[in-house]
Amino acid sequence: MRNPDRDRVKVHDGRTIKLRKLRKIDAGADRYEVELSDFRNRKAIAIIEPGTEYVKTFYPLDRSWFSIHADMETTLKVNSTMTLKEIARVHIEKAVKSN
Repeated sequence: MRNPDRDRVKVHDGRTIKLRKLRKIDAGADRYEVELSDFRNRKAIAIIEPGTEYVKTFYPLDRSWFSIHADMETTLKVNSTMTLKEIARVHIEKAVKSN
């Protein structure tokens, strides 16, 4: 039986992605290896705007992803209705199904 005094409703913001910086990849660039906390700590590379914590974009550690899944990448890039988090979910679901 549910107890409304004890149970809490968890609301997840669909517009943000929680991540943790692991290390800086290039000394002069804004590229970081990160863990995506919202996606079971999967690792990726994020481009973070200097002086802020704003993530411009992110991509998989293995760059061959883009040549293997070129059609999907083209479709996602021209789709302006998806948020960054929704695009991340598509990438991760595709990666899990591919493995």
